[in-house]
Amino acid sequence: DVENLRRHYILTVQRWRANFLRNYEEIKAAMGYDDRFMRTWDFYLASGSAGFCLGYLNVIQMMMTNGVVNDYPWTREFLYEETALELVDG
Repeated sequence: DVENLRRHYILTVQRWRANFLRNYEEIKAAMGYDDRFMRTWDFYLASGSAGFCLGYLNVIQMMMTNGVVNDYPWTREFLYEETALELVDG
């Protein structure tokens, strides 16, 4: 199974950056980082978000098996069935 998580990572990296900026001074003080280091991380997160948004970056998740597995479903529909969602939601 292969899934492209690029669109998910647009939001993920945006949230990482929002959390980083919200806690900027705390992180800087606790870790002893200087302004240059902190700005570098801010730039990294901002450019990562833009890269995913514009399609320059991708994240691909693959599920692989050891050997032949003939009973794995041909589509991903089983992942979205109500019983599967119940397992996730508890």
